[in-house]
Amino acid sequence: MRNMGFDAEVIELTRALLSEGHAKVHLNGKSTKSFRLQHGVRQGCPVSPLLFAISTHPLMRLLREGEMKGLITGINIPRGRSLIHRLFADDSGVAIRADENNFRNLRKIIERFEKLSGAQLNPAKSVIIPFTVERPPTWLQ
Repeated sequence: MRNMGFDAEVIELTRALLSEGHAKVHLNGKSTKSFRLQHGVRQGCPVSPLLFAISTHPLMRLLREGEMKGLITGINIPRGRSLIHRLFADDSGVAIRADENNFRNLRKIIERFEKLSGAQLNPAKSVIIPFTVERPPTWLQ
């Protein structure tokens, strides 16, 4: 947020909202003792969608730049437009043509985003779906 020009007070307010969370688990009509949340935001937190948009903005910008520089090519959609990325609630999707250069350049863009932001792509929660090929090419396996 600092790198994006947010005021120090806004950053501190955001930090306080996220770092002071406590929760209880309700199971079979009984509640556990309260415990401190260590990561992420509370479910239903009204600030969560805004924080997601703020945190993914640099990645979306890097993807657009990659497309403009010809490093990655999106998939064609109706009306002569290209699709590279879409955001969904708290998930993101990237759509590129299935070729090795696109894939390698996408990996470089993600690695750059990870270095700049401190965030990391979680491979266990990530899926590659090759829509345009009968079977995954050898470079993707």
